[in-house]
Amino acid sequence: MSDLNVEPTKLMYSQLIGAFFKAGNWRKAQLLFDQIFSRRQTPDLVIYTIMISGYCKMNLLQEALLLFNNMNERGIKPDVITYTVLINSHLKLNLKSLSSPDAPQNKDKKIMDASTFWKEMKGKGIEPDVVCYTVLIDHYCRTNNLWDAIRIFDQMIDTGLEPDNVTYMTLISGYCKGGYLTMALNLFEEMYRRGIQPDMRTISTVDHCKRVVRSTFEIQVVIYLKHVAVNCLEPEDVKICPTCIIWSYCLSSA
Repeated sequence: MSDLNVEPTKLMYSQLIGAFFKAGNWRKAQLLFDQIFSRRQTPDLVIYTIMISGYCKMNLLQEALLLFNNMNERGIKPDVITYTVLINSHLKLNLKSLSSPDAPQNKDKKIMDASTFWKEMKGKGIEPDVVCYTVLIDHYCRTNNLWDAIRIFDQMIDTGLEPDNVTYMTLISGYCKGGYLTMALNLFEEMYRRGIQPDMRTISTVDHCKRVVRSTFEIQVVIYLKHVAVNCLEPEDVKICPTCIIWSYCLSSA
């Protein structure tokens, strides 16, 4: 661009930096970022956030934190997207350390806990959006803290935000993972009533739940009928199992 006497705009810089990170070349992204200063310009919020996101995705969290501190020092205020990127990356780091205690970890003591960013964001009056809430819900589901995930989901709705397809999919998967299949199906029905179209992954997950629930229902019916036969009950003494009625209703549209 310099050879063509074209002065790159901040939009151009953001797109090029993003492309370098996508290609896994963080060094060229950093060189391009530094070039902005050499041209006596200041990166804007978008460029800083792209840089921070790029470093986070490459698990270079210390570099991301240095940039985050740098933008604050320059008076560039982070927004909910910037904080969500940092929260998400640090939650993943925490999840990795929990699942693989012997795995190599970032030994730098300056790496902060994700809750630090959450508290700082809220303290600055920056309200989390749907994506930010979904990141937390996903983390709680992955760490088997399903009731915390439900609490965050309800809190998001109470603030007036509308869950999107990803949010519903995240919690539905959490229900299925925890064995709460009926709750997963109920949430899917709620999603449908709200007019939110499920993607193929959501449909696949719900179909799996229905198959498991149907199998459970069939097993319960067999057990109940054996109970009737063993006790030699007369037809007039046979009462419908309430649990069977519930399962039958749930599966009526399966």
